[in-house]
Amino acid sequence: MSDEAASKRAILNHSSVIDARTLADSHKRLGELIRPGMHVLDIGCGTGAITRGIAEITGPEGRVVGIDNNPEWIANARSRTQGISGISFEVGNVYDLQLDQQFDIVTSARVLQWLSHPYAAIEQMVKRVRSGGKLLILDYNHHRIEWSPPIPRSMQSFYDAFLRWRSDTGMDNEIADHLTMLLMETW
Repeated sequence: MSDEAASKRAILNHSSVIDARTLADSHKRLGELIRPGMHVLDIGCGTGAITRGIAEITGPEGRVVGIDNNPEWIANARSRTQGISGISFEVGNVYDLQLDQQFDIVTSARVLQWLSHPYAAIEQMVKRVRSGGKLLILDYNHHRIEWSPPIPRSMQSFYDAFLRWRSDTGMDNEIADHLTMLLMETW
């Protein structure tokens, strides 16, 4: 097996954390806003676990589109949602969304923290929100994470190195606290 194939297999095998997410426990505010018949765009949908929950609420008269840049996760999402009307999945790039339609809600959860250019991604998202619609972003400030019980010193050293790596590659470890400013600049 090639290194690339082994990496892809490892990613798919570790998608269980993503698969276990639900709309009710992983994106509560979004669940409160969705209504039957809405059109919703879920950017960074992963394997579609939350996207499926969105489609269950919007129903057959709604439309839900999930986009992720991982083709294997999109294939997984498609296979898990066969037979559910009003839901589709596309491989896509958050910096270049190839969608003409606009949506009642555009959402992304835990996505911007992984991007070195979140402003450009937000610009794309804003373009897909219809007049009167909503943009809902859920993300982290990694410096505010509280560990209970406290993690061992070795784990803290690993986490600190992880945050330095993220910062060195251009990712914003405090993106959640910067969203208001980014949205004000974009919208």
